[in-house]
Amino acid sequence: MGSSFTKDFYPATLASIRYHHKQYSLSEAMSIRLLVYNKALFAKAGLSKPPKTWMQLAADATKIHHLTGESGYGLVGSQVETSLDYWYTMWGFGGHTFRNNQGTLTSSSDVKALQYLDNLIRSGGTEPNVTASSRASLETQFAAGKIGMMIDGPWLPKEALANHIPVGIASIPAQPGVPAQNPVITDSMVMFKNSHPRASWEFMKFMFTKSVRTDFDKTEGMIPVMQTVGQESYFQKSPVFKSYLNALNGPTRHEALIPHFDAISLAVTNAVEAAYSCSASAHQALSQANAKVTSALRP
Repeated sequence: MGSSFTKDFYPATLASIRYHHKQYSLSEAMSIRLLVYNKALFAKAGLSKPPKTWMQLAADATKIHHLTGESGYGLVGSQVETSLDYWYTMWGFGGHTFRNNQGTLTSSSDVKALQYLDNLIRSGGTEPNVTASSRASLETQFAAGKIGMMIDGPWLPKEALANHIPVGIASIPAQPGVPAQNPVITDSMVMFKNSHPRASWEFMKFMFTKSVRTDFDKTEGMIPVMQTVGQESYFQKSPVFKSYLNALNGPTRHEALIPHFDAISLAVTNAVEAAYSCSASAHQALSQANAKVTSALRP
């Protein structure tokens, strides 16, 4: 697979599935996560623009709840993406899950991020019963006009607009001094060694022809992984896709592509749920997870 084949892919797409500087797969489906907010609830709360820092988000979320009765910020606390919703905040506080093959969850930035989310829950800034909230359930509530803001992919504002909910789209907040970076999430297609390499490669090439990618992205509501597809008028004229494509060309980041990532994600998920449910303090929960993360990183 040479550069002539991959040159049409958005650079952030390829970077998210590169391991030790080698391209091991191609992105079949992609989203970049941004802050999606309900303009009507913001207006009712006297808010004219989305928050740029996490502290401002907390103030805005609490204000939305107190003045409208709806949830200010949708926070995933159950099932898939519980760890990712914590990472959004942790990254915005300047934290890391690990560095140099050692867990770093006990750093001040990591702990402060979880304490922040825990305080946000206690202050009424999120939906009630966070530990029972999956991403899917929050998306349904947001699209019904019941949540002020949450972080998600392009399908969320698309669904909300279909329900006549006015929405805005903005970068994910970051604390002062921390660069704002929006996460790129991908599902990848991998071609393994097999007895029919030529046929397998022909299939891969077919799956990444412009017509196939265009139909797939339109049907599934995904961000195009190929630039020629992203330049189609369907995406360029869409207020939703245009915002997400613009963000794709800005500062981005992605989840670590490493062995045993599932074990690391599970350890973080369990820690976050423990803190949210008050069965452990943020520091206690992350300390327990940190040992598991370091163990997972060992060869």
